[in-house]
Amino acid sequence: MKKLCLLSLAVLVLFASVEVSFAQRETPNRADLIGASGDPDSFGRNVKFMGVVITGVVYLDETCIFAPGELLPEDRCVVLNAAPGATTFDVKDIGRITLPANSSKDILAFMGSHNRNYQFFNSTGAPQPSAFFRYVPYLTIESDALKDPRAVDPETNLPLNGKWEIGLSASTAVDRSLAINERMRDGSSYSRTCVNCFSKTFFVENGIPADIVDRMYHGPITIRLNLRGSAKFVSDGTMFYAIRFFSD
Repeated sequence: MKKLCLLSLAVLVLFASVEVSFAQRETPNRADLIGASGDPDSFGRNVKFMGVVITGVVYLDETCIFAPGELLPEDRCVVLNAAPGATTFDVKDIGRITLPANSSKDILAFMGSHNRNYQFFNSTGAPQPSAFFRYVPYLTIESDALKDPRAVDPETNLPLNGKWEIGLSASTAVDRSLAINERMRDGSSYSRTCVNCFSKTFFVENGIPADIVDRMYHGPITIRLNLRGSAKFVSDGTMFYAIRFFSD
C-alpha cells in the first residue's frame, strides 16, 4: 500500500512538472504564426496562373528610321540626342492585361523576365567622366474602385483617378567613364519575382482604404507595362520585358 501511494505521488509530480514545462514553453497559436509569416494574405493559398504579358521592343536609335513593317505595333523608338547630350525616355502602355473580376482573393503575384542591350561609344575626341544607362520598368494599375476620391497617391497625396503607377524591383543603372573612341556593349537577361507583391495588405499599408481595395479585387483590373530611363553616350539600344501573373 505504501509503495502504491509513493507511485501515485510520483505520477502526480511528473504531470505537474510537465504542465509547468508546457506553460513555460507556450507556443504561439496558428493566427500568430500566420501573422508573423511576412505575408499573411498568401499563407497556405494555392497558386492560379493568370496569364503572360510581353512588351513591345523599345529601341534607342540615332534616327529611328526603320523599313516599313520593321516596327511592330507595340514597339517604340526613342531618338537619341547627339553626344554629349543626355536622353530621357518614358514609354507607356507597351503591353497590357485585364484580369476578370474576382480573379484573386487577396493577392496578385508576378514574375518578370527582362532583356536589355545597349552600346556606349565616345566619339567626342575627349575622355568622358560619365556615360550612363538607366532602365526602370514600372506598371500602371487601373480599376474603377481607384476612382474613389479617398484613394490617393501615397507620395503626392493627390487622387489616383482610377490608376496608380507602381515600380518594379527590376531597375538597373550603369555609370562609367569612357576613353577617347572607347566602345563598350552590354547585354543582359534576368528575372525578378515579387516579394511583397500586390496583396490587399500592400495596398492598405500604402494608404488605400480597405473597402476600396475589396471593391478593386471584386472588379476587373487592368495592368499596363511601361518603361522609363535615360542614356548618355549610348549609340544604340533595345529593351523589352515580360511578366507572368499569379493569384490565389
